[in-house]
Amino acid sequence: MSLLEVSQLTVDVQGIPVVSDVRFAISAGERLGLIGESGSGKTITALAIMGLLPEGLRARGSVVLDGTELLSLSERRLSAVRGSRIAMVFQEPMTALDPLMRVGTQITDAIRIHERVGRRAARDRMLQLMPRVGFSNPREQSRRFPHQLSGGQRQRIVIAIAIACGPALILADEPTTALDVTVQAQVLALLQDLVQDQGSALLLISHDLAVVSSVCQRIVVMYGGRVVESASTPELLTRPRHPYTQALLHTSRGIGGNGDTPAGHLPTIPGSVPELGRFPSGCVFRGRCDREQDRCLEAPPTTGSDHLVACWFPLTSPSDPTAAVTTGGVGA
Repeated sequence: MSLLEVSQLTVDVQGIPVVSDVRFAISAGERLGLIGESGSGKTITALAIMGLLPEGLRARGSVVLDGTELLSLSERRLSAVRGSRIAMVFQEPMTALDPLMRVGTQITDAIRIHERVGRRAARDRMLQLMPRVGFSNPREQSRRFPHQLSGGQRQRIVIAIAIACGPALILADEPTTALDVTVQAQVLALLQDLVQDQGSALLLISHDLAVVSSVCQRIVVMYGGRVVESASTPELLTRPRHPYTQALLHTSRGIGGNGDTPAGHLPTIPGSVPELGRFPSGCVFRGRCDREQDRCLEAPPTTGSDHLVACWFPLTSPSDPTAAVTTGGVGA
């Protein structure tokens, strides 16, 4: 049985869908990547799962966490689930942390909100937790305010808050985008080690295919507020079936310097991502796809079993394995 099962998830604003019929599942301890360009609906999907949608957006469908339907929970019951059973690491730690509160207190409060422990016990837990996320002097560093920490340190505090109560599932939304390359690698390695140690499942959301493929065992590709492809990471990297996935692979190879793109040029996907809710009818990728035909005016069904694709004219030949995205390796 899946730890998290998302089915027919649709999010709309004033009746206009911005995310439509999203379906995927995550098993206990699994690391799943959610990939797509900015504006594809990834963050909206994560916020719907967490019950944190901005005012005016409404979610329907089903989000079941360990047998509990989250979309039907009251705000009070959902607040109890957040942090204890499911937690989120946001993209920008300065917006997730209280700038007027010491970081150690923020971790301590997160523990006390969800567990019946005294302040001293929670503080002891906090001091044990901070070294796990890379702080060598927790007593001193816990007294600092967010602005006194570097970007990487702030993100480590956000991760500490997320894992403080041992949630079964962690959602990480672009957790390294604002960090330099070296710190990005450190934070990703830390996040991967922590979820493995705790046995937590991870939903890693990113526009960077190389980042996701280095951490996750399976990848779900979103475009236009819809899931267009999903498969195991090795399968997706070597045998993409949707033209959009193939285009993402091409741009990732070019940025990484493994392709034959002329110097000074970066490969791009033709056109641009339309605003959420304004994607074309039928296949959401038509207009940017070089395989478009008249039939693409109709919405394609999702086909396949282990490797799912929503395309009328999916790719059938395997990609060149020598041109795959360079990653740090995919864990088992």
